[in-house]
Amino acid sequence: MFKIAREELLRKLVLKHHENLLKSQIFYLLPTDKAEMEKLVKPSADFVAEMCGGPSYYTASRRESRMRSLHFSVTIDEKAKEVWFACYKYALKEGNFLFSVLKEFWQWIKSFSIRK
Repeated sequence: MFKIAREELLRKLVLKHHENLLKSQIFYLLPTDKAEMEKLVKPSADFVAEMCGGPSYYTASRRESRMRSLHFSVTIDEKAKEVWFACYKYALKEGNFLFSVLKEFWQWIKSFSIRK
């Protein structure tokens, strides 16, 4: 997926997703300060790029993926989860992705979000 979508487009996707979240019903989960938001977006974009087959930016800086433990302090109920997904859908629509990339990314993001 990384080779087709390209790193720049994946990073824009993550940024747009976060911008959409700031305009959503769950805006309170994110920092409103621009510098704080950039600190949040960069590792998220590193993670997405790596999980889509790109360079190991995330694991090189964090050593391991700890998404679940990093987010324990944030309660995301089913309603918030649906808003989170909707914000990704809007970001994907605006991203000019090929259909094959959209489908693969959506399958990955849905499976990634499953709670155990």
